Amino acid sequence: MEIPKYQYYQSDSVLTIEILEPNMNENTVHVDFASNKLTVIIEREGGKKVTVMCGSLYNDINVSKCKLKYKDEKILVKLSKGNKGYEWPKLFGSGKKDSDDTSATNNSGGQASTNNDNAPTNTSIPTVDTSQAQNRPYASTRDWDEIGRNLKKEEEEDNKEDKDGAFGRFMQTMYKDADEETRRAMIKSYQTSGGTVLSCDWNEVAKKDYEKNDRVVPKGQEWKTWEGEKLPTKDD
Repeated sequence: MEIPKYQYYQSDSVLTIEILEPNMNENTVHVDFASNKLTVIIEREGGKKVTVMCGSLYNDINVSKCKLKYKDEKILVKLSKGNKGYEWPKLFGSGKKDSDDTSATNNSGGQASTNNDNAPTNTSIPTVDTSQAQNRPYASTRDWDEIGRNLKKEEEEDNKEDKDGAFGRFMQTMYKDADEETRRAMIKSYQTSGGTVLSCDWNEVAKKDYEKNDRVVPKGQEWKTWEGEKLPTKDD
């Protein structure tokens, strides 16, 4: 059975593996993160399971911060490096352990060698015309600018998700432990203000009209109608 191709790229803190398999989800992808090992198994139509990779990683990872994302055309496995600040020269192998790690990789790394993980190259990595290679440093055909932009974009998305997730958990904890009046205050203030106000004081919120006279706008921004007309705020 054909094994999906994959490629990887990295920053100082995160190594991202792109597995080129479309239409996958949490029910069809099984990933086992260990401190220095990784196993990825996908399940295709008919229940046929395929081991994409299984072996000892080059170095340790922070399991609690590793992530899995699903795109229409691929799976993203994001490994949080345990030792940040430098690049891994290869995905599988032994960067710090003894021969046991190397042996484990050799015994279970057939899939990895198929995808040439020791040299992270793949035809789907952004490239430039070879005719321009002589004018680029080291005559490389990889478009490192594009790879860098992809890394930056993904890091920004991850940071946003982390912040949104932390705020959501904070809100859930507050709401769960609050009394009925506090919950009413939180819901009304947050929803009617468009997310610009969060108050736990029902005595205050009950008198406010955040959609009109008591509208609050973050500094440097302004409320407008769908037609583009500016709406008055309490600071006007």
